Order: sequence, then structure tokens, then C-alpha cells
Amino acid sequence: ERYYSDEAVVILCKHLLHNTAVTSLTVSHNGLTEKCCESLAELLRLNRTLERLDVAHNALAAGGVALAEALKANVGLLHFDLSHCSLDDAAGEALAAAFKGHGTLQGACVGHNDFGEGVCSRLALAFCQNPRLDTLDLSALPLRPEDQRMIDDSSMLAKEPPHLKAAVQLVVKNQPTYKCVDLMFRPGFHERQVEELGMKFLMIALRDNDHVTSLALGGNKLNVPTCRYIQRELRTKPNITELSIVYNQPCLDFRDARDFCGMLQQSPHIRSVDFSRNLMLEEGAQELLNTVTNWPYLTQVKLDENDAEAATLERIALLAQANQHPPGLKAMLLRYLKGEYPGSTWNMGCEDPLNYVEGRMLLYDDAAVEFTCRRVLQDSKQFDTLALGNNAVTVEGLAHVIALFEANSSFTTLDVSGNQVSDKGAEMLIKLLKDRYSVQCVLVDGNPMSQSMKEEIQRVVVFNSTTQELKDLLVMVEADEEENTELQAADLRSPLRDSDVEILLASFGKGNRHITSLNLSNNYLTARGAMAVMRFVQNSPQVTALRLNNNGIEGGEGVARGLKMLLLGSETIQHLSLDNNDLGDDDVQALIEGLKPNGSLTSCSVQGNLRVSPSVSHRLDQSLTLNRHPKFKPFIPRLSADDDILRTLEFAGLQLDDLCIEILVEALSTNSTVTAIRLNNNQVQDGGVGLLCNVLDAKHCRLQHLDLSHNGVTVRGVRMLSDVLLRNTSLASLNLMHNRIGDAALKPLQEMLDRNDTLMDLLVDGNPMRNDVILKVYSTSTNTQQKLKQDLRRLQAWDAELTAVDFSGQASSKSAANDLTCKLLAEALSSSHVVTSVNLNYSNVSDLGLGMLTDMLYSNTYIHTLMLDGCCITDAGVKLLAAMLLKNSTLSYISLRHNAITDDGCMALQRALVHNYTVKRLSVDHNPEVSERSFMTLGYSITLNNEPILLKQVIPQVHSNSLTVLDCSRKGVDDTLPFTDSSITLLCSVLAHSRSLTHINLKRNRIGAYGGTCLADVMLSNRTITALDLLGNEVGSGVTAFVDLLRRSSDVQHLDLRENGIEAALMSSVSLLLELNHHPPMVKHMMLQLLDGEKPDKVELTGTANGCTAIGKAQPSASEPWGGSTTTMLTSRSVGLLCDELYVNTSLTSFDFSHNYVGDAGAERVAQLVHAFPNSYVNINLAGNCIQDSGAIKLINAVMHAPAVTYFNLSDNLLKDASAYSLLHLLDKRYDLEHIHFEDNRLISPHHQKMLDVHGRLHQVHTDMRATLKQIIENGDDVRTLNMNDPDTGRLWDRQQQADDTLLEFVFSVMAEFRSHINESDFAGTRVRDQHMPTLSRILSDPDICPLSILNLADNDITDVTDMFRALKHNKCLKRLDLSRNRIPRCNGFPIVDALKGNRILDVLTLTGNPVSLSVPAYGSWGGIHRNIRDDPIWEQVYRHLTKPLGFQWYKEIHKVERWERSK
Repeated sequence: ERYYSDEAVVILCKHLLHNTAVTSLTVSHNGLTEKCCESLAELLRLNRTLERLDVAHNALAAGGVALAEALKANVGLLHFDLSHCSLDDAAGEALAAAFKGHGTLQGACVGHNDFGEGVCSRLALAFCQNPRLDTLDLSALPLRPEDQRMIDDSSMLAKEPPHLKAAVQLVVKNQPTYKCVDLMFRPGFHERQVEELGMKFLMIALRDNDHVTSLALGGNKLNVPTCRYIQRELRTKPNITELSIVYNQPCLDFRDARDFCGMLQQSPHIRSVDFSRNLMLEEGAQELLNTVTNWPYLTQVKLDENDAEAATLERIALLAQANQHPPGLKAMLLRYLKGEYPGSTWNMGCEDPLNYVEGRMLLYDDAAVEFTCRRVLQDSKQFDTLALGNNAVTVEGLAHVIALFEANSSFTTLDVSGNQVSDKGAEMLIKLLKDRYSVQCVLVDGNPMSQSMKEEIQRVVVFNSTTQELKDLLVMVEADEEENTELQAADLRSPLRDSDVEILLASFGKGNRHITSLNLSNNYLTARGAMAVMRFVQNSPQVTALRLNNNGIEGGEGVARGLKMLLLGSETIQHLSLDNNDLGDDDVQALIEGLKPNGSLTSCSVQGNLRVSPSVSHRLDQSLTLNRHPKFKPFIPRLSADDDILRTLEFAGLQLDDLCIEILVEALSTNSTVTAIRLNNNQVQDGGVGLLCNVLDAKHCRLQHLDLSHNGVTVRGVRMLSDVLLRNTSLASLNLMHNRIGDAALKPLQEMLDRNDTLMDLLVDGNPMRNDVILKVYSTSTNTQQKLKQDLRRLQAWDAELTAVDFSGQASSKSAANDLTCKLLAEALSSSHVVTSVNLNYSNVSDLGLGMLTDMLYSNTYIHTLMLDGCCITDAGVKLLAAMLLKNSTLSYISLRHNAITDDGCMALQRALVHNYTVKRLSVDHNPEVSERSFMTLGYSITLNNEPILLKQVIPQVHSNSLTVLDCSRKGVDDTLPFTDSSITLLCSVLAHSRSLTHINLKRNRIGAYGGTCLADVMLSNRTITALDLLGNEVGSGVTAFVDLLRRSSDVQHLDLRENGIEAALMSSVSLLLELNHHPPMVKHMMLQLLDGEKPDKVELTGTANGCTAIGKAQPSASEPWGGSTTTMLTSRSVGLLCDELYVNTSLTSFDFSHNYVGDAGAERVAQLVHAFPNSYVNINLAGNCIQDSGAIKLINAVMHAPAVTYFNLSDNLLKDASAYSLLHLLDKRYDLEHIHFEDNRLISPHHQKMLDVHGRLHQVHTDMRATLKQIIENGDDVRTLNMNDPDTGRLWDRQQQADDTLLEFVFSVMAEFRSHINESDFAGTRVRDQHMPTLSRILSDPDICPLSILNLADNDITDVTDMFRALKHNKCLKRLDLSRNRIPRCNGFPIVDALKGNRILDVLTLTGNPVSLSVPAYGSWGGIHRNIRDDPIWEQVYRHLTKPLGFQWYKEIHKVERWERSK
């Protein structure tokens, strides 16, 4: 009889949202409009149990769109009736989309709406595409006949196989993961085959699917109309690329093949088809062959078991696979299959214009190469060349190419240049070339393979084109056997020519490394081949022998240059044979020029070269002789150049023969400096002696000593020597011992000695001569004794002109004679006061003779030079000399070169030099048994002797870590040597390892910039050294090293650099940095930041238990050199230093010096800084610094006039009442100070401390409230009202919206501590809590403190009022108390009743909005209250005790405040 309105349906839907029982809802015929559609839509989206919804016969109109959209999200609805709802086309479109994908809907009614034909078609299509939708009522809608047939056909889908329906459902969902529709009939697994109707239904479902790419429809019953319907549908489905209709029933024939080919030519998206197991026959296969041939998109066609010819099927598969690659390959394949491909080269180069597609060139890749090699060229005999240049072939593709070459022997040429073949591919090519000699050419340029691999490939290619004999040689080279060290390429059946040798050498250069000899004799080499061989040997260090005999090599400019370059470039060639060729003098001369710097070639034969003259051949022999004597060769150019340094020639034991002597004589012919030649222990014969006689007979001869002992000299050679010595006036010593001289030499020697006055020493011992003959020779030689006696007589006569004794080379070779000479010399020198230098070089002094001399030197104080070079001194004699040096204090130069001293002798000298300070030079060079370490040790000792004596004395003490103070200063200008940079270098090498030294004094020395830098580096690495005094030196620019030291190290406590020529600015920097080392390390760190121009905004140097810790811009880490070295706290001195720098650097706005020891002086410096910059500093923290009144007062005055300061901390100091007065004054004047602290100053009296605390808290409250509280504190009688809810003072302080517990406690404490006449206080909404109740109770319990009559505590967080009402029990002032809207529990009712029993003054008590008042009943009259109150015993007592004295007033108050609770 009545309609349910839209509002009623909305309410109904709201209650059904989460209902799980109702499954059916019918709201039809209610005249609903679109207003309720949103609620119905929400119900559809959220309710999962509703199965049936009927909204028919309502005027929903546009609201149907919302219902359709909600239907998409619904997961439980089975039936939906929207008929007769006046829905338009938009709603119909939305419903079609919802029906299409709904997973549970089985039936729907949408008839009798305002849909057009297009919407009806889409609804019909959605019905067909959703297999779960069994019924769709489209009554009275403009349906087209075909749409009606579609609906009728879809209704029959229930009869189709289940696997078809499942597939259609997945297709309709259009999921991206569902790619393949597989409807292949499998007997035993599927119920029955798919027929025409089911296939049409599938194709309809595919219309809106864009993810399926493959259709498998084989084994079903597809008739001709069905196939043609499939073909029409596939033309419009670009996403489908694969089609399979295998074993169709009935089988597809050639007519079907023609139809499908027509479809394929109009469907470029289809790439793969499978028509296997049908009956297309040869006609159908030919149709598909034509399609594949002319259509480039089809890449796979299967026609197995179709009764077609195998060749046709093979060609179809081949062309389809060719379609996968660039089109140029298919074009070549078609020409090849037709027999029209020209030539023998299969060319797949990228220059084919057919491969230029869509503006870019398509390259052949590994897949194209594999197809070509395996499917096309595998069995072809037409081609011998495969060209793959400039493509994208990699190692994988190359593997298929190599397999082709191995299987098809007709291929001999390969071009893979310009591809992507790496070294691995190169190895594969090399293996192919080595296995198949028929491959003659391989091109690999432009590939990312190494150059060595490319060269190896070309080498193997060349190898494949050589003769069999050369290949055998190359195989031997490739074997790389270590025992085959000689390559024999001589006398081959096929003699080698130039080209063969080039191939051989190319193979040899990359292969065998063990062959050291190369024999290429008896071949047909020309100059070209010879030069190739020489270039190869020049670059092959392992080759030592080369034979090129009997080759007919014609000399010329090229060959000469090649021979010269061979010797200049090879350091290993030893044997060279060039016999029986056609070389000339120029070629051999080039060899000679090359032999000058070459030292390896010792054998070279040029016999049989008719154009080579004997003189040139002789010069070649001379050059080769020099190479056979490498120790002899370097002296020849020096002799020819008349080297002034070369005076003695040491050629002993070099196996020199007469040819070497000939070369030596030629060099000496232009020399005027050599005075001694030692040729002992060689192979000099009489011929060589004759050549030496030419040197002795020359006018410019200066030769004084000639040693020919242990050679092959006979009487003939003695006669030649005797003859020339009759005319020679320079030779003083001749040694002919141990030769083959017989007795016949006596006569010529005697004749020579009788007439020669210069030969002082002649030795002939060890020759086959009788003893009497030897004695006669010696008796004749009296020159030496006469000379010695003459010099000794001069010494004994104290000849004042004889200051240097020079017996070098003049002593006898007999040891007894030399010892006697030393004895006589020692006796003469023992009484001489004139001789200062003794030269006994090359005088064969033995250890015994040296002992005699050392005995004399114990007491001699005049001789300072002793030279004993080239004697027979051993370690025994050196030890005697070392013992003498412990006592001698005059010797300064000792020379012991060319003796038999070992490391033991050097060690003895080293021990003596530790205590000897006078020896400045000591030479032990050319003693073969002395090690490098001994040379360095002696050199170090001699270096110390050239430095100040004090340095040598202190170094052992520093080494032993026994010194703490090192004093090396010079007290004045005296004879002691000053320390220089070299001295400091030696000293620093020891100081770096000292662990005890702390102070170094180096005053008044000559230490320069380098020495200063060394000292700074040592102090930086050795932190135990803390003091250095360099007063009066020459450090100069070296001061920069000390500046760096002081910046990086805080350990240096003393550094004196005065009088060093240092600029004043640098000296001030040193002084400042040194001063910083006496302060905490963080002060230094902060000062360095300021000095470096950095601008930190704050300085925080807070004292800790271990010292001073910076919290400023950056703290130094433990790895920094200044971190943790000092733990003293910040003092007034440090503060003063920082403040001085802060006058310059004005970027700081905050500094924190808390918990240090600043004191009054430091506070005064801070006060001066704040006075100077009153608008700069914001935060000042000096807590815990032992500041007393004088410093504090100045600091307070400074803050007073610094408006920028907002934070000021003087807590935990030593302030007294005087400071308290100043603080009170500051608190009075500077209320803009946000934070001010002065706690824990125990010397301030309690009264002043209390005043300071109160005034300090006043800074945190609102300005107007602050005035009120201050008035209470100073004069409480003038304040009558304290209103915390006044519009002007509604906030307790400026920075928050409500008071916190601490500040409320402060207000209550002011009211309690300072007596006032406040009558009315309003604390409503200020968050008064239980913790404030004790103070408030104390105020209420004593009316003398504060005689409150009105107190408002409404809208707070009070839960316990027991203490308050206990205080109110005896209160005689309070008349009104408002506790409404707090959280007072019911359990507080009894204390309230108890308090009201004893209090008769309280007129109004408001408890509205508290749990304790919830039992107050709703009322309409006085009797109603009384009647309902009886049910609550607590409020019955409240009623009894309140209504009696107050009467109707209480009722009115209750009535007024409790009215809002009637609903409860």
C-alpha cells in the first residue's frame, strides 16, 4: 500500500553491508530513483553473501552505471534483475562490460530498458563470451537477428566439452599469463571433440583478448565453414602468431590449403603454422610453397604426413627458416635452389641492398650462419669460398663455419673480417688450419682478437701453401722440443728460396724457443733472404749461431747495412759463417763497425769471398779477438783517446795472445799517459814482446813498469827487450819471472844493465836458468839499492826539503828486501820531524813490513798521510794498523787499495775508528773480498770523523736510551766544529728511535734550513722529544717545517728559534702555535680553525673528567696528532687566547665553556668580548667554572647591555649575595632572556637563592601573568584576583598553548609561599593534575596564606580530591568550588560527604561531568529527585547534607548544570 523511499533503502543497505545471513534482496516496484543507487552499489561491492538482487520496475535511470561498476567488483551474486528501470545506453555499456568478466553470475534480466541496437549487440556478445552466464533476458529490446542467433548459439554452449568452456573462460579473463589456447583433442583425456558451434564461440571470446598468441586446434571436427570462419577471425587478431590444426576430421585437403594460404597472405602477424597429419597432397604443398616463397613473414611451416613429395616439404621448411633471417639470405637461397647462383663464392657480406630495411642495415648473426652452414652449404660442391665480412658473427657462429669446413673439403677460403670473433675463435681457426692444409686463405681483420692471434693465423695460412719439405721443417719447429737446439735447413732435396725462408722464419718466430743454431747453408738465398734472416736473428735472443755458407749472397749496401744492424741489435749472436758467397770489403767493413759496440760475436768466417781483401779480413780478426776478451776490449778506445785517468793497465790473467798485443800496441801508439802495464798470466810470446818493444822504443814513451811474468817469453824476446832498453829512459821495473828464458839471456841482460841507468828492478826468478846465472843478473842490477840508500841518507840527515817520501813502485819484489827497506825506513822516520807523507804504493810491502811501520807510528806525531796501494797486505797487517790507530792522533789519510783485505780486516778498522777521531779519509777500494756492507760501515765511521767530535760521542748514548737531555750547544766561538746540516742528518737517523730523550740543545751552531726540516720531521715522529733549542743558527726558510710540526703535534712544549734569520710574521706564528700547546687540545683545534679562516657559528669547550672536550664545529678524532695529548681543563689563559682571536673572527654567536676552570679573570675576558660585540652573541654558558662575585658581576653587567643574549648560565659557581643582587637586577630588566641558570651556587644565602629561583621562573610565564605573580611576590596585599582564563592572559607562558605541570606547580607555590589577599582564582582548563593537589590543599587548609572564596578548577585532569576535601573540612573562606568536567571517580564520594558534614561555609559545589556524578538521576521536579535519589545511598547522603542548609538554592544549581545529562 505504500512505497519504500530512497532513504529507507539507504538505511536498509547500510545495515546489510556486513550481514552474513540475508542471501536475497527484492526492492522492486518501489519507485526508487538514482539517489539510492550509490548505497545499492556499495552493498554489491562489500557484501559477499547476497546471491539475488531484484531492483526491477524502478526509475533508476543514470544510477544504473554505478550498479554496473559495482557489479564488476562483486564476487557472490548469482541473479540480477534490472528490467523496467529506464536505463540508458551508458548503463547498458557498463553492464555489458560487467557481464563479460563476472565469475559467478548465472542469470540477468535487462529487458524493457532504453538501450539502442549497438548496446544490445554488446550485451549479446558479453553473454556469449561469459560461459557461466546461462540466461540473459533482453525482452522488448531492439535485437538484430544475428545477435539473437548468437545468443541462441551461446545458450547451447552448455552442451560443449568442458575443456572448451574452461578455455573460453580463461580467454574472457584476458590474463597476461594465458598465451596459448590448447584445444588439441586427446582421446581418453577429453570427453569429445570440439565442433563448429564451440569453435565459433571460442573465436567470439577471442575478439576482446589481446594476450593469446598461439592456437592449437588439432584433432577436432572443423568443417569447411568453420575453417573459413576461423580464417576470417584470425585476419583481425594481430596478437595471434601461431596456428596448429593437426589431424583434423575430416582431414584438410589442398582446397583448405588454398584458403589458408589466402588468409596467411593477408595476416602478416602469423609466423608459424602446423598442418601435419592431413591430406593436403602435393597440390596443397605447392600452394604453401608459393606462399612461403613470396611471403617473408612465415618462419615455420609443418606439413608432416600429408602425402606430399619430400623435396617439396624440405624446400618449404628451408624457405620458412630462411624467413627468420635478413631477406638477402633468402634471395641467395632461391637463386641457389633454382641453379642460378653465379660463381663459387657464397657471399653474405653486409653490402646486399636487400638487407637495408626500415632505414638500417640488417646484419647476419650466428643463427643465420648456422642455418647457412648446416642447411644450405653442408653438402654443396659448388662453392670454395665463404664470405661473412662485416656482420655480427661471434665464436658460436664461427664454430658452425669450422664444422662446415671440416665436413666439406671443397671450401678453401674464409672471410670473417669485421665481425665479433675473439681470441677463442682465433684458436678454433688455428686448429682448423693445422688440421686442414687445403685452407689457403683466412681473413680476420677487424675482429676483437689480439694481434698475436692474427699473426699466428696468417702464419699457419702461409704454412699451408708451402712445399712438403718446408712443412716438415715447420712441423719440427712447432714440436718445440728442448733437445732439438739446431735447425738444419741445409742440403734439402728442394733448396730453400727467399720466400720459403720468410715463411720458415715467420713460423719460427711464433713457435719454437729452444733452437739456438740456424743453418741455412747450401740454399738459393739472395740478398733479400739474407736480410730477412738477419732481421729475424736480430729479434731472436735465443739464436747464438748462424750459418749462411754457399748461398751466393751478393754483397751490397743492403747486405752491409743488414750485417751492421744484426751486430748492433743482437746481444746473443756468437758465431756467424758467411763462407763462399759474393761479399766485398764494404760488407766486411760493416761487420767491423758493428763489432765495436757488440760484445757477443766471437767467431765470424768470410772465407771464399773473393772480393774481400786480406787487410780487411785481418781487421775483422782483430775485432773478433777483442770480443773474445771482453775485459780487455773496453780499454782500447780509452787508450786511443789518451784518457788522462788511465795510467795503469791491469791485464793479468786475461789469456791475451800476440794478436791482442798487436791491438794494444796500436792503441798505445797515440797514448802518452800510461805508465804501467801488467800482462802477467797471459799467452804473450816473443812476437808480442817484439810489438811491445816498439812501444818502449817510441820517443814519447812514458812506460815505467812492465810485468810479463807467467807468459811464453824466450831468449829471443829477452834479446829484443835488452836491445830496446839500451835506448829507453823511462822503464824502471821489468818482471820476467816464470817464463821460458834460458841461460843464454845472461849476456844481453848484463850488457843492458851496464848501460841502463833507469831500470831499477828486474825480476827473472822462476825461469829455466841456473842459480848462478840468476845471481849474476841480480848482482848487476844495483840501481834500486842505490836509490833507496840515497833517500834513507837524506832522511837521517833531517833534510828539511824532504817532506814527502815516495817509494811507490820502487821496492824490490823480494819480500826479504822489502821488509828490510821498511825497517830502515821506519828507523829513519822515527827521528824525523819533517816528513808528513809516506807513499809506498805498489812496493810489495808485506804484513811484516807494515808492522814495522806501525810500531814507528805509535810515537810519530808528524805523519798524516800513509799510502799502501797495490801491496801484499792482508787482514793480519790491517789488525796491526788498527791497533796503532787507537793510540795515534795525527794520521788523517790512509790508502789500502788493491790489497788482500777481507771483511775481518774492515771490522778491525771499524772498531779502531770508534775511538779514533783524526782519520778523515780511508780507502779500501779494489779489495775483492770486502763486501758492500763493510764499505758502508767504514764510510759511516769516516763520515762521523769528519763531523764534530761531540756528535760521535753522543750517538752511542742516544742509541742506548740513557740520555734524557742532549746538550750539543757551543758556548762561544772556540775550536770545536759546529753542527751543520750533514751532522743533523746523522743525528736525526738516531733520534728517530730514541725513547728516553726529551730535550735537545743545539745553540750557536750552523744548522740550516735542511737540518731544521730534518729535526722537525723527527719530532713529529718521535713524540718523546718535547723541547728543542736552536738559538743562533741559520734555519731561515726551514721554519715552515716547524710551523707544520706545531700545527700537527701538541707534544712540543719548548722551541727556541731566535737569531735564525726568520721573518717576524713567521716567528709570531711559531710563538702562537707553541702557546697553544700549553692549552687543552680542543682549544688548539678551535684556534687552528679560526686561524685558517673558518667561521664556525659556535664554540663549545666543555670540561669533562679527563680534560677538555670540544663539541664545536668538528671534534678531532683519536688518529689526529693533537687528540688526547693534554688533559688540562680550560683556564683563564686559554679563554683569553680565544677571546683575542674572536675579536678578529666575528662569525661566532655561541660559546660554551662550562665545567672548566675559567675563574674571574676568564669571566672578565668574556665580559669584555660581549661588551665589544653586544649584538653578536646569543648563548653564553660558564657553568661550573669557579667564578666569584667580581667576575660574575662584570659578566652580568655585560649581558645586561647585550640584547642578543638569550641563554645565560652561571650555575655551579662560587657566587655570593653580591652576585645575587646583580642577578636579581638582571632578571628585573631582561625578561627577554629565555633561559637563565644560576643553580648550585652554595655561597648565596637561602633567602636570596629563593628570590633568584622565583624570579628566574618568572621568565617562563606570560608577560601579564608575570606582572601579577611579581606583584604577589613583592606585595601580596594588592592582588585580589588571579584569573588564568582572562582573554589577555589565557596562556601561562608565551611559547605553549597550555601550562605544563612544572609551571602550574610554580604558580601554586607562589600562592603558598608569599602571603596574599587573593579572593578569587580561576584555573579552569589549565591541566591541573593530582600532583598539584598537595600544594593546593595546603593553600586551602590555611586561610592566612591565601583567603580564597571562589576557586574554579573545571575542565582539568583531577582524579583524586581526597586531600582537597580533607582541607576543606576546616576551611572558613571558600564559598564556591567548581570541579566540573574532571575525572573524579565514584570512590571519592565518601570524602566529599565527610568534608561537607563539617563545612558550613561552602555554598556552591559543582561536580558535573565527573564519574562521581553519573548516578545523579534525570529529574523533572523536586519530588522526582527525592524519589530517585533513594536508589543511591551515596547521593542520598549528599542530598541530605546539602539540601537542608541550602534549601532551594542547591536545587536550582543542580538543575542548571545537570540538564545536559537528561539523555543518560
